[in-house]
Amino acid sequence: MNIWVVQIGEAFPLNTGHRKMRTAVTVEKLLECGHNVTWWTSGFDHFDKKWFVERSCVIKISDKYRIVAIKGFGYKKNVSLSRFIDHRIIAFKWSRMAPEFPVPDLILCAMPSHDLAYQVISYGKKNQIKTILDIRDPWPEVFVEQTPKILRSIIRTFLFHEYNLLKYSVKNASVLVAVTKTFLDWATKIAGRRKINYDRVYYLGSEATADDKGEHDFFGVKEDWVTKCSGKFVVCFIGTFARYHDPEILCKCAARAQKNNMEMIFLICGSGEKFAEYQSRYADLSNLILTGWLDANQIQGILKLSSIGVCPTTFDVDLFPNKAFTYFSAGLPVVSAFSGDLKDVIERRNLGFNYKLGDLEDLWTKILQLYGNEDLRREMAMNVRELFESQFDSQRIYSNYVDFIEQIFRTDQIFEIS
Repeated sequence: MNIWVVQIGEAFPLNTGHRKMRTAVTVEKLLECGHNVTWWTSGFDHFDKKWFVERSCVIKISDKYRIVAIKGFGYKKNVSLSRFIDHRIIAFKWSRMAPEFPVPDLILCAMPSHDLAYQVISYGKKNQIKTILDIRDPWPEVFVEQTPKILRSIIRTFLFHEYNLLKYSVKNASVLVAVTKTFLDWATKIAGRRKINYDRVYYLGSEATADDKGEHDFFGVKEDWVTKCSGKFVVCFIGTFARYHDPEILCKCAARAQKNNMEMIFLICGSGEKFAEYQSRYADLSNLILTGWLDANQIQGILKLSSIGVCPTTFDVDLFPNKAFTYFSAGLPVVSAFSGDLKDVIERRNLGFNYKLGDLEDLWTKILQLYGNEDLRREMAMNVRELFESQFDSQRIYSNYVDFIEQIFRTDQIFEIS
């Protein structure tokens, strides 16, 4: 099968410093099954915010695998006008470049971005190619969520055309896949599209945490961090410092722990637009480690040091963030402020606690419950490991995902959605 994979929101495919995400693992599995893969992506790395190519180009990796990198505009913030412009430029260029390539047998397209998805689904419909739309984030709704509630109806009206692009893609894709049931329900509802038997939910998942280097090997983590965390209760955050996943509430918890002389360390891992600000503001906290950017191996070490993982957010959003799967891969209980599927699975399977959005007191109370009860942490960790192995291990998820893609390719059914 000759398959096009269209995704522009992950690390650049040749950037090996990041853990493999959904598209990278899917492409790897497709290649293992002998398929020919063309990965259409941006020449701009979403995580490192830097260019990997100077102009749009084709990079041949092997006889069965090539990358088409499209030069856009670039951006510094994930939710910004410059990112919107970048994606619109890429969508336009894709629509001009795609007809120059041999027609594929099937297209797997991620959403976001909604404007690129529109071009891909339109191309698929015109050329009678089966298309799978993989819904990973509720674009363009994320732009609305960043505004005060009183303005949201006005913003939605302003984004009327953008919503129409999304609705067209959802209605005309052969099959829908989503990273959560919440997102699948949202997409079908907003587009007025009925679900079909082939629509699926495949969670993002994570690779199992490597533990083959021994108990005392922490994969390149700084020795003084290891020493400081030894024998302590370690609260971990891994992610981007931005408005959407702002970890400042954990810095405030660290201040409380230090004031009370508690054996508690806060490992805040990642970088972003607020990193320097927090580094300066909380410089006097000896129990707070702001690591900056870490590579995939170092994250493995951080997870080995950690007791629990936290998923903070500043917006009321139904999301199952990557970091939750990362924590689960290491068997860590999770404390989360997210709504939707993650909140439900934490409560239903006793994997940790949910806290009220933006409520420092509630978060601190939940952390204290885990800090003071090793038996509870051990019970929750066991629940996490069992669920991860059965449902969230990315090797299992994406093997099933590729089987599903092959099934869609083989079926003779004509997908006419209304």
